[in-house]
Amino acid sequence: WTMNPQSQTFQCHGTPMDNPSGPVSAVKILSGALWVGGQTGITCFDLNTLQPRGTVQSQHPVRGLLEFQNHMIATYQTGDVKIFDASGGETYYHRSAGEHTSNTAVELMMHHVDGKPMLLCGQHFGYVTAYDLPEFRPRGSWVCKGGSEIRAIMDVKFGGMFITGGGHSDVMAW
Repeated sequence: WTMNPQSQTFQCHGTPMDNPSGPVSAVKILSGALWVGGQTGITCFDLNTLQPRGTVQSQHPVRGLLEFQNHMIATYQTGDVKIFDASGGETYYHRSAGEHTSNTAVELMMHHVDGKPMLLCGQHFGYVTAYDLPEFRPRGSWVCKGGSEIRAIMDVKFGGMFITGGGHSDVMAW
């Protein structure tokens, strides 16, 4: 889209943008930029000009992006998680560990008792690992349905409930 100065509204751009970081797996907006996760990293596009501002290169594909407290959380296929400030500077790097060796889905939610933000990382083989933020302290890991890759996680925003969806057609409420 492009800004129409007369009507102060956005119009369809009409031409697809080429993503320098390859095939797209996630998109989010942060601080006037469209963050696009791809096969080789994250490219930020200026929302007014639709031109790339820059690319944060990665050896591993990005699987998810989430905005959190004016930062961007990026999950990678390998299970790694990185946090970037609004200008694209890396502020935290959590390497994969234990059973958390992949990322296939991601969600942010508030713990209903503690009132703390949590990051839920879905993985291969049906695993989900939860982390308390901003400390990135592991809260726990569990298997939703053995062997069923987690493909979706959604906070239902009621009573701490969330939904997982797996590759074996399984939908589970937690």
